[in-house]
Amino acid sequence: MKIFKKILKGLLCTAALCVFQTAVNAQSIEEHLQKEMEEYHAVNLAVAVVKDNEIIYTNSFGWKDKEKEIPLEKDDLFVIASMSKSFAATAVMQLVEQGKLSLDDDVSDLLGIPFRNPKFPDIPITVKMLLTHTSSLVVTSVFKGLDIINPETNPDWAKGFGKYAPGTKYYYSNLGYNTMGAIIEKVSGERFDKYVKKHILDLLGLYGGYLPDELDATRFAQFYRYNSKTKTHKKAKAAYRSLKPKFENYKMGYSASTLSPTANMKLSVSDLTKYMMMHMNYGNLDGVQIISEESAKQMQYPHARMDSLRHYGFALRHDKIIVPGVEVVGHSGTLYGFQGAFMFDPEKKFGMVMLASGFEGSNPDFRSRITTVLYDHFIGHTPAQAPSAKKARVNEFTLILGAHGAKATKGNFADLKKEEVMTLKEASAHQQQTDLLYAYGKTTAANLMLPSSESVRLFGKKLRENLYEDWYHKNFGSLMALEGSEENNKLFKKVKTNLDLRKAYAQTLKDVKNREGYRRVKHGPNSRIYGLQEGDIVFMLVNSRDNGILSITSPESQEILAVGRVVNLKEGFGGEITIDFKTAVEP
Repeated sequence: MKIFKKILKGLLCTAALCVFQTAVNAQSIEEHLQKEMEEYHAVNLAVAVVKDNEIIYTNSFGWKDKEKEIPLEKDDLFVIASMSKSFAATAVMQLVEQGKLSLDDDVSDLLGIPFRNPKFPDIPITVKMLLTHTSSLVVTSVFKGLDIINPETNPDWAKGFGKYAPGTKYYYSNLGYNTMGAIIEKVSGERFDKYVKKHILDLLGLYGGYLPDELDATRFAQFYRYNSKTKTHKKAKAAYRSLKPKFENYKMGYSASTLSPTANMKLSVSDLTKYMMMHMNYGNLDGVQIISEESAKQMQYPHARMDSLRHYGFALRHDKIIVPGVEVVGHSGTLYGFQGAFMFDPEKKFGMVMLASGFEGSNPDFRSRITTVLYDHFIGHTPAQAPSAKKARVNEFTLILGAHGAKATKGNFADLKKEEVMTLKEASAHQQQTDLLYAYGKTTAANLMLPSSESVRLFGKKLRENLYEDWYHKNFGSLMALEGSEENNKLFKKVKTNLDLRKAYAQTLKDVKNREGYRRVKHGPNSRIYGLQEGDIVFMLVNSRDNGILSITSPESQEILAVGRVVNLKEGFGGEITIDFKTAVEP
């Protein structure tokens, strides 16, 4: 009997310990998430985690309305931004299954208006091209509609298309999915928002939609933008603005952009999680089959290469960035200071959802931090981000980059793999091998640029920044500069190996936002650092991509990380900048 009591006591203690550990873990995850919110100035955050096909954790933090001090609840609604695209893609697959639509259909025929890239008028733009962002549309605004590329309504319509053939290049265009909304209306005979509600939301038992006027406004999670200069938040009133005035001249099969199929769905974290689980289970949620397994796999298939770490399907992408080193499927969204994402593994049956606001520009740091925290706590451990060849010495070399202008005599493009410098003319002929641009002219300060489009642009003095810029573009990369202080020069000297370089970059990326005068700005097609001076330290991270000046095509050279020190700088049209580089090309 004593032995039995001793065993029973041990079992009870073990059970109590398990309960205690569970409570500690639950507390630690919440403390961890709140710590991340404080560091990144988030006003609100809603998260959910799915493991083994079950929702195992959901929680909400911060304010639904900061001014009124109303706490956020898990059933509150967010505008989910670009995650909305997958609803349009799901609707398309339903119509394809019904035989009302084909992925190879010519968009011109479907809409009854000319829908052609004027530079390639003989190449049809298809439904599949719109779904995969390979249509050659280059319009990024979330509310722009067909008027902008219709010759009858816009004399500059040709500017809506890129200089490459449809079907040959990935370029993220919100207009493509607004156009998909118009196609869905044409084919189904139902207004886009009503179609999605009837054939997707209602069937899955989800509460949401595109029109604020038709939803419970007391459940709206307000969006906030953060101003790093004033260290304050401002409410983004446009997030839930009424769309009623815009429906006076609504034309079915043409005006779907009014609803913004590309970015305007409103859902709670709970319902977005259920929707994610439908895709995770190949079109099925609790026995309700929204699309066939074949269609669901088509949506998840990596049809278009974005860069070395991401491929795009039909509004779902394969991604190794949002949870660093872990391949997941899903989509992210950024709008009005909002960040969100849903990411899942259809084979291992896990997934994560996060919705939050309170950010400046389009900085994706917070989104990745939250998904990583959730993954590490509930799913597994994210792989170490250090290079595989940790002790391999960095490659050291010096590049002298020349001025930009008619009188320039030296090259102003650098290929860090080959340690070569080219002129503008030479670089234009070899865009896929060119990694770094230095541009300098009579009216500009010394600056470095990372172009991510086919065009080269030179920016004047009024945009000059005195210290540093940090850049995140849709193709993912960063360019930072630090003042040439004694401390920063010591950092540069310490970089001897790949691991040293990776650690220095990671630490700088973490610390730079806390420096006085720091700004994070999305400037359009180019990232750039202005106002460089002798002694300044420059960090650069480049991911590979298919086309454009910034491109690394060799399969064994997927990423370049470099740190440079400006050792000499001469002004004027005949000026030059000399940079000592240390770089590692990651396999």
